[in-house]
Amino acid sequence: MHCQRLVTRLVALFLIAMPLHAQTITIASLDRFITGKKAEAPELAKVAAQTKVLNAQIKEFRKCYAELREAGQVVGMSASGFKAKAITRAKCGTTSDEGWIEERGKLLASPQEIGARAAGMEPAEYEHVNEKAIAFLGGDRSLSDAELKAFTARATELSNVLGVEYARAEGSGRSGGGGIGGMIGNAMAGHMSMYTPDMTWAYVTYLNSILYISGATMFETDYKPGEWTAWDIKDAAQPEQKMVLERAMIRRDADRSEWWRTKTITVSRESADTIILESQMKPMDADGLAMTVVRMRGKFPGDSVGKELMVPENMHTISPRGFGRKPTKESITGATIGTETIRVGSTSYSAKHVRFGSGDGDIDWWLSDRAPGGLVRVSSTANGKESMWTMELTGTGKGAKSELGMK
Repeated sequence: MHCQRLVTRLVALFLIAMPLHAQTITIASLDRFITGKKAEAPELAKVAAQTKVLNAQIKEFRKCYAELREAGQVVGMSASGFKAKAITRAKCGTTSDEGWIEERGKLLASPQEIGARAAGMEPAEYEHVNEKAIAFLGGDRSLSDAELKAFTARATELSNVLGVEYARAEGSGRSGGGGIGGMIGNAMAGHMSMYTPDMTWAYVTYLNSILYISGATMFETDYKPGEWTAWDIKDAAQPEQKMVLERAMIRRDADRSEWWRTKTITVSRESADTIILESQMKPMDADGLAMTVVRMRGKFPGDSVGKELMVPENMHTISPRGFGRKPTKESITGATIGTETIRVGSTSYSAKHVRFGSGDGDIDWWLSDRAPGGLVRVSSTANGKESMWTMELTGTGKGAKSELGMK
């Protein structure tokens, strides 16, 4: 969609400080890791039946607890409070899934130790490579050139030992057809229950790449404080899955700090995993095209409440207002196809249809000044025909507030 130099420049904005894992991952270290995963496999098979039962129990409890919250039976109570525990035990059979999670961790600890020993790695290094590999296979390309080359060279082997589908990308670092395709069903969301700081920021980078590096929000305009939008993102290669995305501008301060909430629900036949992130961002320059994340709270699958997350220094990102480089007025005029009516719920938008060529296909945007952010739909096609991915507005509103106690 954009030249490699531009994408590389944008990716460079996602600077994640990870001093504990500064050593570059090479082909040699990936070969050792693959050896470790192969050694781990038969040990995992021995506990597969027990792990399956625990996973089912955890899933059932979380479903029960979510239903209690939706019904308002434990809302406003401390999760550790006596009344909340009594209600939860009566309805769900227990007060927490922590015991099952701990038991599952013990079952998996031995295979992981065996894998780390076979790889000749420390457990922390082994887990770090594991998380980076999962992120790469899912579509994350925020790696150094050397690491990207190593992961690409061993992508097939990593996919086989991890059981994660490889979201292939072209030389520009995007998925075929524009950057979102192949990323929606990645294993990131499903693995966020195994929360670590590294995995959190890998997920943040992945989410930002969907919104900004892909160019999906190239034409986005300012949100007013309190405005929110909801979207369905679908990948034609994974029709059984979709991502439900909600973006909300909570407020803007006098120092131009912006407070945003991003909620994603990754929906598949088996589950619907919800991740909520609330961030405070400060502008890095007068234009505000790049921001620094200075604070974040998050709530991941399995969490009963939001938690404060460690934000590394120099955690830069593109402005939530959208793509940093806008097309010229003449370029937009040349790319404008016409005006079409797009219906979102009970609201109809008269939207300008703009199309630009993108590698071996096209990306289309439908724009309306009446929608928060000015964007109604984005889609990518290959060869002008085959749908690759779509991002469609499904709802808008006002009065957005923090859901995680961000103050």
